[in-house]
Amino acid sequence: MATLDATIYTRLAAVSGVTDIVSTRIYYGWIPQGATLPCVSYTRISTMPVNGATGHTTESNTRLQVDCWATTQSGARTLADAVKAALGGWNNASSPYVADILPISDSDLMESPDTGSQDPEHRVSMDFSIWWTP
Repeated sequence: MATLDATIYTRLAAVSGVTDIVSTRIYYGWIPQGATLPCVSYTRISTMPVNGATGHTTESNTRLQVDCWATTQSGARTLADAVKAALGGWNNASSPYVADILPISDSDLMESPDTGSQDPEHRVSMDFSIWWTP
């Protein structure tokens, strides 16, 4: 059985709007030091069980953070738009079953690079709500 994390990777890696920009540079957790930009990183923020009238159901709601990194703000925004198009409203009928992915918020950020360069790395950080069943 695939994990939700692997399912998200598979979805992003299958959408040409994303891979045309980042190729295979899609990372779970942190991006590697000195990674080539643009790239995408994603991580779970939280997972909450869904409770019904009779107790816990098998469904969960996960908050996922996806960061789109680039050397320019417009590049990060273009990548974020591609990721949002790939994930927003998508569902998956196989295991894990993803009922829906809803964009919650996004913000534009700049980071100091870890390479000693003075040029900032630009990032659009987005949160998604994922309703799914393992």
